[in-house]
Amino acid sequence: MTSYQKEYLRRLLICFGIYLCVQFAIWYIFSPPINVKSIEFWLCFILPLSGFIICTISDINSNYGQAVLIILFALLCFFAFHVVRSWVRNSSPNETRAQIVKIQEDGSISDVVPMISSTSEFPIVDGEKAVSLGNQLIRSNPKYSHLQDKNPEFDLISYKGNYYQIAPLECTYKMSEGLTAYILINIYTGESVLVELKENEYIRYSPQGYLEDDLIRHIHSKKPNRILGKEHFELDENGNPFYIVPTLKVNDFLFGAESIETVLTVDAVTGKIKEYSLSDIPSWIDNVYDVKQIITEIEWNFDYKYPYGRETPITKYAHSNQYFKFAKDGHIYVYTGVTTWNADEKNIAFIISDLRTGESTYHSDYGIGEQWAKELALSSLPENQYEASQVMLVNIEGNSTYYLTLKNLMGQVEYYALINKANDVLVVEDSLEDMLRIYYHKISTQYPGAMEYDESLEDIPTRDEVNNEIPESTEPTSTEDVNEDSSEEKTITSTVSKIYTGTLDGNTVFLFNFVGNDEFFSSSLGNNVEQLARLVIGAKVTITYKVIEGSNVVTSIKFE
Repeated sequence: MTSYQKEYLRRLLICFGIYLCVQFAIWYIFSPPINVKSIEFWLCFILPLSGFIICTISDINSNYGQAVLIILFALLCFFAFHVVRSWVRNSSPNETRAQIVKIQEDGSISDVVPMISSTSEFPIVDGEKAVSLGNQLIRSNPKYSHLQDKNPEFDLISYKGNYYQIAPLECTYKMSEGLTAYILINIYTGESVLVELKENEYIRYSPQGYLEDDLIRHIHSKKPNRILGKEHFELDENGNPFYIVPTLKVNDFLFGAESIETVLTVDAVTGKIKEYSLSDIPSWIDNVYDVKQIITEIEWNFDYKYPYGRETPITKYAHSNQYFKFAKDGHIYVYTGVTTWNADEKNIAFIISDLRTGESTYHSDYGIGEQWAKELALSSLPENQYEASQVMLVNIEGNSTYYLTLKNLMGQVEYYALINKANDVLVVEDSLEDMLRIYYHKISTQYPGAMEYDESLEDIPTRDEVNNEIPESTEPTSTEDVNEDSSEEKTITSTVSKIYTGTLDGNTVFLFNFVGNDEFFSSSLGNNVEQLARLVIGAKVTITYKVIEGSNVVTSIKFE
């Protein structure tokens, strides 16, 4: 063997060693599927392999060198062609994509939209509120307080006849110890709990897990060729934590039109993996399909059904870019409005999709759109002082009605709103009870026959009428009678029930009362600047006040 051949072999062995190290590091860090129909496979395996092959060329002008370059160039063109092809077909009419989701038509709103007959049926915890409540739980628990800068990702689930927002805490590396709890929030009552696992159990596998505890790496170590979708955290019927991970198949040649093929359940404690076909999914699983995937499939259906060149303003459909999850009959659904192609302020229909089965139904329902409803509600309140939640469509005696909550700048829910989709009737109140009763009042009086109405509710005041009245003096909690003016200072410690803010002579003034007591107290900002951030509904405070000209004037306020 000549010296040149020895040098070439030495260089080849070095390049091969480097390639193996790089390839192992890429596989371990990114955990791509070993599947030629995955774009991650090409980027993580084919690209480094091409680099290694180039390093084996000793003479670029040799037959071997020329052949390698031609093969690699052809491979690059092949990859680029399919990437561009997939991108183009994603945004153009395509029968393969459209057939993935077949949208059925159903004209009955009562069969699909939750019927609301009492205030207990209104959900008060959406995704944003769940994050806020979850962070409060984390901050109040010394064991997990180091996670207070992490925003948990919540899923809506059905569990033992109730509906909850659920989220695991984010993993942190602590030797072999993992997470021992998850957050569970009832969407109707707002009850929030940090559920501890059984003794000597912990959530070992998660998307933020380290080394072998990483969820995706764990799955690919057992099933290396699976292309994985978005994971969801759920509980089985016995309260055991699982990750639900769909596997995807490619329907459009190499990279295009991914749809769900099977479903994996991963025991978050033991790591045991089971695979189910779509027809055999256990009934306790609620979230197989991700919302973004459902919306994408709806877009594919619309693009094929109403392609360019055939559209008209009333037949070219698009979704309204507004969607929300809701629970009904033990299933979790996603709603999205349907508007015309020019995206005007009106909706012509809506689509409901089951997140477990992926089945979608189209329902004709003309009226205002979700964004317009949100702006109507916000316009009834002081400008720039409130933020609206997601808009939810509910069914009140056959009337399509938008429901949303309005939060102050500190994230506290202060008002609830109902907007009739067909005729824009708007009700904004500071309690669910007043909101529902006054909505019945307005609809039944302005649109006779729209719904049944109890004549005893005729004299219900509106929120504006209530706010214009001066609260009458009553006995405040734990004090003597204060109907007469007194220079004597009195003290109360209690929980804030209602709050109103305003200005007097250019100064900020807070008007509030306490739980179980209708007596109102006024406090200027000068008493305590913390009021701007901490005086919220539910805050526990101690106030000192005097009765001046029949009004309870706060002289000092302290927070517990």
